[in-house]
Amino acid sequence: MIENIDAVIDPRTELIRALGVKAYACNPLIIEQEVIGTISFGSRTRESFTPEELSLMTTVAGHISIAIGRLLANQQLRKNEQRLELLVQERTRELEESNQAFAKTLESITDAF
Repeated sequence: MIENIDAVIDPRTELIRALGVKAYACNPLIIEQEVIGTISFGSRTRESFTPEELSLMTTVAGHISIAIGRLLANQQLRKNEQRLELLVQERTRELEESNQAFAKTLESITDAF
């Protein structure tokens, strides 16, 4: 969190200052202990946020992280389902080929008698 951006001498704040932002808070988006991004909040009218606002921002970031985590998990689940379906199709084809070969062998044996 950066309060009173005009007092901060840091090249990373140049864009924020150029946008007229006076107070800035950046919260990490964390999934499984890995930062996957950030969400930032800024104010052009005030130089600081209240503790309640900062708490709300942290809560919002947490909820967004959970939502993104669920989305990623669902995407992985769909990929796994597709992969499993392909494997089932392949195994089914192999089983059909094996059954046909077995039937031919059995037919050859019965024809021999």
